[in-house]
Amino acid sequence: AAAGKPLPLTLQGTFKVAKLNGMDMEFRNVNTSINLQNGIVELKNCTADAFDGRVVLDFYYDANKPEPYRLISREENLSTQKVLKRFLKFEGIEGRLNGLSNFQGSGFSQANVIANLSASGSLKLTNGAFNNFKFITQFLSWMGFANQNQLPIKDLVCNFKIANGRTEVNDWALASSFGNFLFNGSIGLNGSVNMNVTTTLTKEQSNQLKKYHADWLLYYDSGGRAVVDAVITGKLTDPKFSLDKKKIEDRLKGRIKDEFDKKIKEFEDKLKDLFKKK
Repeated sequence: AAAGKPLPLTLQGTFKVAKLNGMDMEFRNVNTSINLQNGIVELKNCTADAFDGRVVLDFYYDANKPEPYRLISREENLSTQKVLKRFLKFEGIEGRLNGLSNFQGSGFSQANVIANLSASGSLKLTNGAFNNFKFITQFLSWMGFANQNQLPIKDLVCNFKIANGRTEVNDWALASSFGNFLFNGSIGLNGSVNMNVTTTLTKEQSNQLKKYHADWLLYYDSGGRAVVDAVITGKLTDPKFSLDKKKIEDRLKGRIKDEFDKKIKEFEDKLKDLFKKK
């Protein structure tokens, strides 16, 4: 074959691999169908055990063109801690992760993946916790809940998009023992943060908030739950918090309603068919 040209090789079939290592990751019990023809590689319905759970992958790569490879991934009951530590270097987020993600990229080294990655998808995290996660700990402290190093997570559902080095946070909905949180904005792969968050505290936490911040003029719903609209900037490791006074004013005047339950339903509708057998 000419230099730089793929070998004129055709390969079709299925294969099984007990253990596969790549990009500092380990996959076990790999089963897939493969089609390799004239430099084009396609994997269909590739299943593997990874991150203490199971992944299902479809992969497409054309060595003849400079176009990026494409990877569709379904995540089934993965370790949230292991996944986020591997890809985002987040520490202290535990739980089980399910979702559907679409990736495009160029190059297979870790540096190339981070530099050239674009992705989108929907995820659901259940039965977890933020443990000593500085961003959350400082946010709770700003509201007046000092030394709150753990925030149990009942459910966290979200849509995400990664492009040009930034992760768009499209209405991440988090249900916890403190209350409900809605995040919207962006997180840079370098850790920069620019987002809005609406927190609807439980009645118990709302009563405590009144003691800490009696000067805050906030909306309280019919159940006595405080709704805190905030803006977060800076870095994940050094965030800055402020009240979103314009949004609070609109909420007090009835122009804005709490949309947490609506967002949860939207995400559940998107996720409910992910793992149906085809």
